[in-house]
Order: sequence, then structure tokens, then C-alpha cells
Amino acid sequence: LRLGMLSQEACTTFKSLSRPLLPPPPSMPNIAPTELFPTRREVSNANMTRLNALPHLHHIFHSHDTFPNAPASGNNKREGLLAGIMAEKDLQLKKGAQVMLVKNVDEVLVNGCVGQVVGFYGYREVIGMLRGACEKRAGPAKTTGFVRNVAIETSGAVTEDKDGPSNKENVENDVGTTKGLREGKKSLVSQKAEERFPLVEFPTPEGGKETVLVMREEFKVEDSEGKVLARRMQVPLILAWAMSIHKSQGQTIQRVKVDLGKVFEKGQSYVALSRAASMEGLQVLRFDPKNVMAHPKVVEWNKTLESVGTNEKSSKAKDCL
Repeated sequence: LRLGMLSQEACTTFKSLSRPLLPPPPSMPNIAPTELFPTRREVSNANMTRLNALPHLHHIFHSHDTFPNAPASGNNKREGLLAGIMAEKDLQLKKGAQVMLVKNVDEVLVNGCVGQVVGFYGYREVIGMLRGACEKRAGPAKTTGFVRNVAIETSGAVTEDKDGPSNKENVENDVGTTKGLREGKKSLVSQKAEERFPLVEFPTPEGGKETVLVMREEFKVEDSEGKVLARRMQVPLILAWAMSIHKSQGQTIQRVKVDLGKVFEKGQSYVALSRAASMEGLQVLRFDPKNVMAHPKVVEWNKTLESVGTNEKSSKAKDCL
């Protein structure tokens, strides 16, 4: 597939994947497959249509961007440093929104996890209820921007999730790395205390769910010497009803829908189809071998590898003579 060469058996397999996907886990019945699109405009239209259909208020999270060591060569070039970061500059959410986590936390909460926003709560409101439970837990802290084991009563009150993972630590978000904010602005410490963050339900491998308060995390861009050029503090979530094929690179998604009739660039089919965690979680529409085009550079690179491998085998054979 990566080289654009498919056997008849492979083509038959991909065509069979046009069937509807199995329903999501019973614990999270409203999670839809993430649909991959080739353009950002299609992604934005699909996500915003679903978001605007929700009968709840918008919550917008603006990122806090700093450029501690970037050259002072204009705002456009500085902003360009952050173009490759998954975290959005302006993140719009609502209760009921389908979202994807874009940062690894541990073996359960990983980059690519898809969940659903169930509300917005303040850090103090949540941690005050859980602090006693947190202090009783042992072991090293693994997270910095997440409050785990949260449950919501029917009244909307926050309480401890008695069924949640007991070995996950809740620790305060380290915002000491945000030096460089302009004077006169509120510190992120006070902002964290005042902001209402998304409370998100994520499915667990065991078929259950975990509810997590997702706060701001640090995303940074470094030069070859490890010097930080740009830093973004943002809630590590993106809308996940739809996603661009380009942005999906590096993600592993449990349930994916791909319409190959919309693919127009070489190599996009391979990237899109390889995002699924399993064949059971992949739906492929309008599969056509003609749309599976490999990029010429990838083909050439593969030939080079094969040539190197052949030469090495030949050299070893001569050494044995």
C-alpha cells in the first residue's frame, strides 16, 4: 500500500471494509467514528456543523503563546513556528463535543484517544472534592495537567469516581514554565483558578470509561540544540468528528472512517488507512486501486533501501567464501 502496489487479495479486503462499523462501547454510545478528510476546510466544516448543532453554550480556549528565543523577525514568522503543533490556537468546545486528546499521558490516556465533553468545571471546584483522596494515594505523579477519577452526580455536583483507576495521580498543573507573559496580564496560576476546563469522558481498554478534567499543557518547539524557540500553553484537545489526513499522522485512532474518493494527493491513502488501530475499527468508502498513489520519493527511497540490503548480503556472502 505504501508503494502503491496492491494484490487482488488486498483490493478485495479493502473493498470489504465498506461495511458499517460496529457500534462504540456501551459505556460511551455517542462516540462516532473519526472521519478523515484531505483538506482543512472540509474538516472545519464537518466539525463546526456538528458543534453548532449542540444546544449548549460555546466555551473558547485561547492559547498562551510565548517566543523566548525566537528571532524578532515579525509575528507571521513567529506564529509559523507553532504551525506544526497539534494544540489549537483557539479551541471551541461545547458540552457533548467529541474530542481527541493530542498528548500522551500514560498507557491509558494516549495521543489519539477520542472522548466526549460532559461539562466544564473549575480546577478548585474539582480538586477540592478530590484532594483528600489524592493525598491517600502512593506512587510517583505521572500527570501535570489532568485531574483523574472524577464523577458527576445527576445534580451536576463533582465527586470522586469510586470505580476509577486507583493508581492514577492527580497533581497540580505546573505553570511555572510560562515566564515571559506580558506584564499587566493575569498570571496563569490565577487564570487556572478562575477558568472552567472541559471534563471529558474517555473509554478504557476494559470497556469502561474514565472522566478527566483536562487543563492546559505545554507544547514547545526547540532548535537543534534544545533551545526553546516557541511555547504554547493550551488545553490538549481538538474536535474529533473529523480530522485532516495530514494532521492524523502519528495518531492511532480506534474507529476511523475514510472516503478514498476524496483523496487527491500521492501518499494520502496510505496515511489515512494506516491511522486505524485495527481492521475492525476501519471503514473505507469508494476504494479504487487507482486512488492508491505512492509518492515517487517514497518509491525511490524504498529502491535505495533494497539496493543497500542487496549489497550488504552480497558482501557477507563474499566474506564467507
